[in-house]
Order: sequence, then C-alpha cells, then structure tokens
Amino acid sequence: MAPNKEDCSEPPHGKPERTNSHPNGTKPHGCQHGVDRPKSRGSGQSPALRLPTEILLRVFEFLPILFAHEIREDLVAWSVTSSCPNLMNLSLVCRGWRQAAQGILYHSITLARSEQVELFLRTIRERPDLADRVTSAQLGLIDGTPEWSWSTEKQGNLSDQFLEVISRLGNLRNLLLRALTQGKRRDIHELISRLPLECLMLKFYDTHLDLQGSRLLFSPADIYRTVSKPKLQVFELNWRPHWDDNTDYEIPSDLEPALRRLSVTVNSPPGLIHLMRLLAPSLRDFNLYTEHALEPEATGEAMASLVHLHELRFHSQISTSVGAGETNGWFCNYLPALKKLKRLSVSDQVAQPSILKRLPASLDVLEYIYWDRRPDAMIGVFEEILEESQQPLPLKEFFVAVDEAAYNEAVDEDLVQQVTYSFAKRGVKFQVTFELADIPRIGWCQI
Repeated sequence: MAPNKEDCSEPPHGKPERTNSHPNGTKPHGCQHGVDRPKSRGSGQSPALRLPTEILLRVFEFLPILFAHEIREDLVAWSVTSSCPNLMNLSLVCRGWRQAAQGILYHSITLARSEQVELFLRTIRERPDLADRVTSAQLGLIDGTPEWSWSTEKQGNLSDQFLEVISRLGNLRNLLLRALTQGKRRDIHELISRLPLECLMLKFYDTHLDLQGSRLLFSPADIYRTVSKPKLQVFELNWRPHWDDNTDYEIPSDLEPALRRLSVTVNSPPGLIHLMRLLAPSLRDFNLYTEHALEPEATGEAMASLVHLHELRFHSQISTSVGAGETNGWFCNYLPALKKLKRLSVSDQVAQPSILKRLPASLDVLEYIYWDRRPDAMIGVFEEILEESQQPLPLKEFFVAVDEAAYNEAVDEDLVQQVTYSFAKRGVKFQVTFELADIPRIGWCQI
C-alpha cells in the first residue's frame, strides 16, 4: 500500500510533450483510417491503483473506534485519536501513510492524563495549524487515574492546562467536559462562550466523589447562557450541583436559545423548571432523569409548555427512604399537551399502566420501564387495560423493558404470547425487552 506514483501521462518537467504525428506526416500504427487508439491513463488516474489508499483511509478512520472501549455506545463518534496510540506510529511508515493519517490525527482528541495534556500543548504551540483541525474533544479529570488523587494545588494547575487547551481550539464543535478543579484561571465561561459549539456535554462528577480540589462550578445563570449559544444544538447536564438556598434561579434577559436536544440529570428542581420554560420554543428531544419528587403543578406546567417535543424519556427513580409513596405520577395529567410527540419512554414512577388511556394522537412508539421483581403482574395489567378500553390506540409499537433475571423467574411465555396477540389485534406491535430503546435519539456528536 505504497503511495500512488505520479501520473505517468504527465511529461517530464522541461521536455516537450510527445505528439501522435509521425515525422513524415503519417499517423503511427494503430491510428490508421482516421481512428485514434484510446489513450491509456496513467497509474495515478486508475481507480484500481487508488483503491489501496482509499482502503487505508477507512482503516485509519476505524482504528480509534477499536481503542475507545470506555466510551458509551451512543458516543461512538467520539472515538478519538489519542485513544489509539498506534495510529501515530503507523503514520510514520511512509509519505502515503502519513498523508492518509493526517485527516484523522488531531481531528478529535481525548485528554485526561497530565502527560497527554503537556504533550498536546507543546505540539500545538509549535504547530497552531494542528489545533485548528480539532473539532471534537473530551477533557477533564477521570476517577481512577493518579491525577484524581493529586493535591489541590497540582489538580488546580492541571485544570488550568485543560482550560488553556480549550482556549487554543478555535474550531471546536463538540466538547465533553469532565471534572475540573479551581486553579488560577477564572475564564471557563468566557472560553465556552467564544467557541462555535454545536454539542456540549457537562459530565462533571457528583460531589460525593472524593476529589481533592474545589470543583469548578456553573451557576444557574451560567447554564442558561450556555444553552442559549446561537449554534448549540445538543446539551447534556449529567452532573448534580449542590447550590445553596440563596441561589438565584432567574433567567437572564435577552436569551434566545436554538437548542433542539437536551439531556438533564436533575438535582435542582427549580433550575429544571426555568430551563424547560427557556427552551420550550426550540426543544425537540428531551431526556430527563431524576431522583426527586418534583413539584407537580409548577413542573407539570413547564413540561406542558414543551409543545414542539418529538421524543421524550422521563425516568424517575426515587428512593423509598425519601418519602412513602412519593412518585412523579403527575406526568400523565400533562401528557396530552404534547401533541407533536412521536416517541415516549417512561418509568413506572412516572406513569401507571393507565397511561395507555392518555396517549396523544401523534404518538407512534411507547416504552414502559419496569425493573421490579414481578414483571408478570405488570404485563397482565396492560392486557386488562386493553380489554377495558375500546378506544383506538395511536401506537405502532409498545415496548416493556424489564429485568431479565426477574423475567426468567416470573413470566410465563404463554402470557407474553397472549398479550402480544391482544395488542396485534389493535394494530400495535408488543414486545418485552431487556434493554432500553434508543429514546430519544439524541445523536450527540456530528463529526
């Protein structure tokens, strides 16, 4: 798979091009009767000879994916060069391999260790053009690495280096930011505001994890301004900040977000309410996870304002120690307001099986999440509700996600077949699954 040779049809530099005319004026053999022989194409023009380089490009593109086992399946697009150390060595084989690898190297990076950060900074200081190639990055401290247990001062210095990396990536479109601690720099919000981000994921760690330094935090106002960046399309807040009782949750004026996809792990119900109201005009896909019993009326009204939603997952998992019988079952009262909803996933703490009677006419797919030890009882209830209600179901597909071990212990296959048949008579495909459906289809990273 050596690099392609230069096109043989090109004349040597400084020499006249050879013509088809014979010195005596006659046409050479093969060009008689006024018919020219087809010109042969040089090796550089041959698709067959170009094929090895094209295959090599595909191999180089796929190599990082093989090394990105720690990355979530829905983030496979984040499989990055720095997760594949062999790619740099492969690029040194020859000029052709180096050219093939250049389109992959520095396109997407992940930096967690101090030596990675120092080497990357040294490289882009010498070659700023390489920093301009980076469009996707994962940055920050990771639990389990030596840096996670460093002293407060050393963690702060490393976090400042992470921020310097961000400051030099002027074309960054996708950013996954992990835990950072407070160093000398105070400009993280300014840095993020300058980037042309389309996808931002704040996956800071929960405060119960043992991190030496003081965490770099975002206030509610910082979050509101961040989601209102004009080009931002996807935002995930997978982090549970602990703000004090005096926190100001009000939305700053003059914010006009265009965000279409949102995923939130809720620790601050007041902030969630304001966030939903702010994003109501633009939001299309929403993934919501909470371990709180949210205030029914205020949260329900904010949820009902999301009239443009196409896909929604609302997963609630409230500990029994929080309060006897507390759930977020108020959701079904506001579900009919979501008139454009196409795909919905809910857990049993959000909706009772009677949700089948409250579905908006637009809904095509429903997933019901039930991790209890008796899935057979829940499956039977769905059939009872189906028999009681003769109103037409808008659904095309209905999935019930259950624990596989509980299913094997408690569920009779005859029951599943019976329920499947009952739904089929109403035009609905029914299926019991052990894994969650891809609802919503966030599509985190467009590389």
